Amino acid sequence: MLETEVIRLQAALRKKDVLLRAKEKELKSYYFAISHELKTPLAAMKGYLSLLEEFHVPQFTSEAIQYIDRLRNNVTRMQQLINDLMEFSKIELLETDCQTIPFGNILNETLLELQYSIHYNQVKIIQAPDYPAVYCHSQFLIRALINLISNAIKYSRTRTSPEVEIGYIEDELFHKFFVRDNGIGISKPEQAQLFQMFRRLKRKDGVDGTGLGLVITKRIIESHGGEIWIHSRKNHGATFFFTLPKY
Repeated sequence: MLETEVIRLQAALRKKDVLLRAKEKELKSYYFAISHELKTPLAAMKGYLSLLEEFHVPQFTSEAIQYIDRLRNNVTRMQQLINDLMEFSKIELLETDCQTIPFGNILNETLLELQYSIHYNQVKIIQAPDYPAVYCHSQFLIRALINLISNAIKYSRTRTSPEVEIGYIEDELFHKFFVRDNGIGISKPEQAQLFQMFRRLKRKDGVDGTGLGLVITKRIIESHGGEIWIHSRKNHGATFFFTLPKY
């Protein structure tokens, strides 16, 4: 009797899992379709802005020019949002796309991508003496690291000596990594919303973004079979931990 009940529950769980995956796929298709449709009117707005700036700016007052600047900034942010939504909709990890790669190689590629930001903000990058090889989709993992490290740079750049550390902690079942900064930190109430779509810190301090970076990062890490979480206190920096399974 008990065995029959276990089999029934297992079948129900499998069915629920299939339905959830189908719903998730439907939502991702929806995000992609909406993002694609928004590209056309946005391109038209950018075109008209260019025409205004090329042929009519001399006729505008200083106030009108300020309005055009604000409009351009919002168009740029909308473009970033569309790009992030399309990227989120494309995250689908296939076994054939994964391979075993030294994490140090992935980190080096990430830091090359962020070279200008690191130099411009005079951020000290601290690395572990050694990293393991990980089984992953390299481009997805690079994207996740770019999001984590660029966030760390943004929120620590106002410090006198900004630092970002990318570390590794040995664990029996998982590879455990962290990205730590000495920035403004994140309060407990804000931490609960970090991985929700379009959520951003109330205290922006000049930090830009669409609110999708950490959502994309979470999706990438979880698609690898890992987890991501944060330890932080306001005005005492933040540490993002994430794991990848050992194979």
